[in-house]
Amino acid sequence: MAMSEKVDGNFQYICNLPHNSEPEVRKSFAVGAGCYDGTCTQNTVAGFKKTKAHMAQKIEECEAGEQSLQQKRNFADKIIEAIPSIFYVIDRNATLIKWNKNLELISGYSPEELQGMHVLKYFDKNDVEVIRHEMKNVFSKGKSDGYVRLPKKNGGKSRYCFTGVLARIDGRDYQIGVGIDCEELETAREALSEIDERLALAVESSEAGPWALDYETKSLWMTPQCFHLYGIAFQDNLDLETFLSVIDPSDRKAFQDAMLNTIQTGEDLKTEYRVLLPQGGYRWLDVRGRMHVNSSGKPDRLMGFSMDITDRKSMEEQLRNRMKEIIRLKKELEKENVSLREEVKQRFEQEKIICDGEVYKSLMIKVAQVAPTNTTCLILGETGTGKEVLARAIHNMSKRSEKPLLTVNCASLPPSLIEGELFGREKGAYTGALTKMAGRFEMAHGATIFFDEIGELPVELQGKLLRAIELGQFERLGSTKSIQVDVRIIAATNRDLAREVMEGRFRRDLYYRLNVFPIVIPPLRERREDIPALVWCFVEQFEKKLGKRIDTIPPKTMEAIQAYAWPGNVRELKNVIEYAMLISDRTLEIHLPASITEELEGEGLEEIEIRHIRRVLEKTGWRIGGKNGAANILKLKRTSLYSKMKALGITPDAKK
Repeated sequence: MAMSEKVDGNFQYICNLPHNSEPEVRKSFAVGAGCYDGTCTQNTVAGFKKTKAHMAQKIEECEAGEQSLQQKRNFADKIIEAIPSIFYVIDRNATLIKWNKNLELISGYSPEELQGMHVLKYFDKNDVEVIRHEMKNVFSKGKSDGYVRLPKKNGGKSRYCFTGVLARIDGRDYQIGVGIDCEELETAREALSEIDERLALAVESSEAGPWALDYETKSLWMTPQCFHLYGIAFQDNLDLETFLSVIDPSDRKAFQDAMLNTIQTGEDLKTEYRVLLPQGGYRWLDVRGRMHVNSSGKPDRLMGFSMDITDRKSMEEQLRNRMKEIIRLKKELEKENVSLREEVKQRFEQEKIICDGEVYKSLMIKVAQVAPTNTTCLILGETGTGKEVLARAIHNMSKRSEKPLLTVNCASLPPSLIEGELFGREKGAYTGALTKMAGRFEMAHGATIFFDEIGELPVELQGKLLRAIELGQFERLGSTKSIQVDVRIIAATNRDLAREVMEGRFRRDLYYRLNVFPIVIPPLRERREDIPALVWCFVEQFEKKLGKRIDTIPPKTMEAIQAYAWPGNVRELKNVIEYAMLISDRTLEIHLPASITEELEGEGLEEIEIRHIRRVLEKTGWRIGGKNGAANILKLKRTSLYSKMKALGITPDAKK
């Protein structure tokens, strides 16, 4: 019983009885109201009643406070249980005082096992020192956090991040903390690190330079690659003015306007400008960026990247120049007078190019497309298909037709003289060079050179020819002065140049330079519909030459001519017609020997030539020179035979 207060001169006492007492007993009280002799006056009784009512009110208030306290405790417990991670309370002795259900679920221990558990004995010995250190930080500094491996009852472990704070309750110190599962965090961190590495690799591979401009401070962040692109020395805080100073003055205003437009409208930044390099010159950059805003919707930073486009700009400039040249050439062609075009037409007709069939008509369409230009052409086809005739047609249809077509037969020129023939020589360049001589390239300035049998050109001269074709420059033998010429190149061969390149007998770069506009002439056996017209064309030519007249060609004769394989193509047909004209009278009679047909059908002249030369070489024991050598038997110069053997790939160990 305790005295509470004085009410109306009386002292009231509240009895603290056990909670299991009867309600009436719990509300009992004693009052001292001047009753000294055990008797009460009427006033004393009234005071007693008043005090009783007051005491009843106090008891009700106490019970309400107790209920409120219990509700608060229940609410706090619910909050602790609602925490999605581990919650714990330990004292200075590392004894577990309180925890939530998550600790039980994650660790696998029961409440009885956890109650009063010594934390340092719970963890693995490898983590004890770390935990002891972190607990010391909590009780000395008020806070600590770290990573530990949380043991489980089943023997497993999980990586958790624990954060603890110091709390003083009823004069005692406790550590209150939470533990968060770090497995997902670590996985996410590793994934983010991998993404960063991939992004860095992508940026490095693209040769782009990322940057970011802070809207408020006007400071720039750039990667080392970006600093390199702008030619600026690396620095931590690059201001906007320094950045703008390296942009070409003629491009600076346009860039500032584009950047201002991005800030004001939010549109992506897309612009190109030049930056002045410290070593001189400039670099073209393509700049892309996007404006980012803060949480209030105001501009925060402009982020983007810059990329070197100098090579692209150079190519665009070359393309513009070439387009101007094409336009100029087009205007020049349009200015040609009618008489010149008629002359070209007449020259074309004189060549007697027969193209009744669709195969050759499609070929002539390509010829008409390329002839007016200066494009290098490569004519491919078997022996006797009319490569030189087609080359002359291209020249005659070009703007260079007023000048002659210079022909160079690479197979007929000796290797020792071909360089002088092509590029000329100075007096005294070599023994026997008594005078200065202009080469074919020099003579063909403003005209066209036709390289027949280009596949026979010695490899040692192919590099010099490549330079002359690409740059239009060369030096005479015995001179160091370069001569500039404007020459169009048309080349032809019956060889498979692609195969020659693979086998190392023809330069790859020269092949690509010649193969700008390839024209493949089909063999005569693939255009049989043109044979009748070709036959009558040759008949007309030989009528004038031989003074004979042919009125008819029997159908069977024409059928036999069309059925023949013609390994020598148009040239062989022409020779056969000439022979037939000599032995015929009015009616053309052609006899195709069966033995020749069987021997030559399906076999080209090159294969026949290789077989014949090899047969002679084997007969002479591969002796080239001398009276009984292969060169004398074949009626060839020794050097010419060597060149032909090299061109045809004939060696003693070559496959027969």
